[in-house]
Amino acid sequence: MAKEERDFHDLIYNLLVVEKSPTVEIAAQKMGMSYDMLYARVSNRVPFRAHEIRALISAVDDKRLADYFLQDSTYIAVERALPNSDGSVESDVYQGAARYVLQAASVLRAIDDGLADQHIDHRERLAIEREIHEAERALAALRTRIANN
Repeated sequence: MAKEERDFHDLIYNLLVVEKSPTVEIAAQKMGMSYDMLYARVSNRVPFRAHEIRALISAVDDKRLADYFLQDSTYIAVERALPNSDGSVESDVYQGAARYVLQAASVLRAIDDGLADQHIDHRERLAIEREIHEAERALAALRTRIANN
């Protein structure tokens, strides 16, 4: 099995079996398949089909799944802006802007932590890149919220 396939199955296994976020039973129910059918795919005995992966992304609702498929592309996964229960546009846009500011501050904190010894090592670089990715996601989500309102 190729490393990419192993990475995908490791991610699915960790999400559904180790973290139970959600459990295999709940994910199978949301996907409209039996526990045995999904577990056969999670344990890599049966390959996933494209429509099953799409259903899995919807059922699990974890950004790491979307990130896995987009990691070598120029795209980033952005959460869809759901309508507010009170119908207010302002609070949704404000929350998106606040989330972006917090994520940008996290980037600065990671850079500051990395430069504490005047050198950014590989672990610090990965932490900074992770924070930048989250800030990009927050900014793209804010752009989507503003465009959709």
